[in-house]
Amino acid sequence: MDDIASILGISKKTIYTHVENKSELVESAISSFIDEEQLIVAEISKSADNAIDEITAIASSVIKMLRKMKPSLFYDLRKYYNKAWLILEKDHFAHIESTICSNIERGIKEGFYRKDLDQYIQSKIYVGLARIMVDESIFPTTKYERPYLYKHLISYHLNGIMNDKGRKELQKYFNKENLE
Repeated sequence: MDDIASILGISKKTIYTHVENKSELVESAISSFIDEEQLIVAEISKSADNAIDEITAIASSVIKMLRKMKPSLFYDLRKYYNKAWLILEKDHFAHIESTICSNIERGIKEGFYRKDLDQYIQSKIYVGLARIMVDESIFPTTKYERPYLYKHLISYHLNGIMNDKGRKELQKYFNKENLE
């Protein structure tokens, strides 16, 4: 709290007029992050040319965000701020699941993804893999960087759901900055 007060140029007492404690501040920050991310994803989805464009643009945004995050963030949230972690688990992962489900539905309609997919199951698998990706006991940050792990997650996901037409379309995006 001293660092936050110093950066903002205010006293800790002033901070505590807005939040009851450090946990409440962390919870508020997590909620704001989720709201901002949802707006970004909605804008990407709205402006994307197709499902492949959408998922690669979202992936690029996630990679940029992961590069800015402290590697220990997820571990620290789980260990020290359980209520904030539960907000992230409930709201953030539910939004991811919904986004992936919609993207799969779109990709099937556009002919880029396999027709035999159950988008609800696939979106739950994706979220499960995302949870594993931030599990320090499986992928310790001392050995694996989160952006690197996420690139593998998205590659695994796309290779599992795309058909040949989707793979050809995806090649266009590997030539751009996306996923690089």
